[in-house]
Amino acid sequence: MKKLIALGLVAVGSVVTFEVLRRKGVIAQIGGKVKEVVGTITDDPALKVEGMFENAKGKVMEVTSKTKDALHKAFDKAQEEADETLS
Repeated sequence: MKKLIALGLVAVGSVVTFEVLRRKGVIAQIGGKVKEVVGTITDDPALKVEGMFENAKGKVMEVTSKTKDALHKAFDKAQEEADETLS
């Protein structure tokens, strides 16, 4: 019973972490795009490049979060199948 509760808490914590990473990635992409546009309008190449970098960083954060989520689901499924096999 204790293992089940601990597993449940870990699963909930992991889902929250993945969701936060995904959201941070999206927020970074939006902020980067804003900086990129402002840099273009004001003819500030440094701000434009900073925005492009921030946008790329946000995309990496989002992809990383999705990959972690997919791996977590695959691990959970494999663990459930192993538990069923052993039972």
